[in-house]
Amino acid sequence: MAATSDGMKVFVSYSRADVAFADQLVAALESFGYRPVIDRHDTSGGEDWKKRLGALILTADTVVFVMSPDSAISEICHWEVEETDRLGKRLIPIICAPLGATKPPERLQGINYIYFYSEQQVPGSGFWTGIEALDDALKIDIDWVREQSRLAEMAERWDQLGRPEDLLLRGSELSNFQDWRARKPAGAADIPSVQRAFINASEDAEKARETEAQARIAERAALGRRLRQVLMGAIAVSAALGLVALWGNYNAAIGRLDVSELRSDIFAAATAELSREGDHARGLLIALAGDPAGAALGWRRRLRPAREANHSARAAMEHAMTHNRLLATFSGH
Repeated sequence: MAATSDGMKVFVSYSRADVAFADQLVAALESFGYRPVIDRHDTSGGEDWKKRLGALILTADTVVFVMSPDSAISEICHWEVEETDRLGKRLIPIICAPLGATKPPERLQGINYIYFYSEQQVPGSGFWTGIEALDDALKIDIDWVREQSRLAEMAERWDQLGRPEDLLLRGSELSNFQDWRARKPAGAADIPSVQRAFINASEDAEKARETEAQARIAERAALGRRLRQVLMGAIAVSAALGLVALWGNYNAAIGRLDVSELRSDIFAAATAELSREGDHARGLLIALAGDPAGAALGWRRRLRPAREANHSARAAMEHAMTHNRLLATFSGH
């Protein structure tokens, strides 16, 4: 697919003596779909013309230098050529009139020119063939040239404001210009130092952000591991304290059971002694005292096997009940 001008900005550098030709060139470029930029202001000694012209060159995609005997010796035109080189802009020289003995600027010597007049040494040369040749030259590597213009504007602003980090490239924009740098056409001018520094500083800042992000991730992971360790330790301590408490409760319960059994044995011995003497009623009362819970639950219910019963007291109680005629007589009723 053939490249199109698509509104490409072209700065026209010319001498005021060649303004008539410059006007025709601007009209021709507009008819081909370009956006020509031309400075029609007169320069004076007190005016900061470099700032004005420099801003126009900065925002242009390509600079077309109209060479003539007048522009070849113009201080302003020479400065525009130097500024174009400083910004890394593409420079295309065209000749509108024979130079005669006048030498072009050193930067433009020894390169091919596009002739816009009938030059005997260049058959078919003239204004129309010249504008067609210029159109073809402007469309070469047009996408790369446009990206260079965008980069130049960002890099100049970054440099003029003291190179702050918040103006650096990042993310997909940085990746875009890294790819742009790798695709530099063979015939293109070297990327200016400010633009190289801008991309390099952007890469360094991006690496620093990635390193910082990785450090934060690692720190959060380490914190998570420490929290899990603390939590597991707390669970272990709680479990140990629970076991200690459980063991203490168990020992206390065993101690209470031992005391109850000892008490039951004493009352059982007294009951047995009274039963041998035939005093079964008193023996029964003593047995009840040895197992007081039995009195609360009722004799018959308490005499049923139960895990928490005082067995020696119960055995004495059963013996006393069996031999106590009075209770046996009441039970018969």
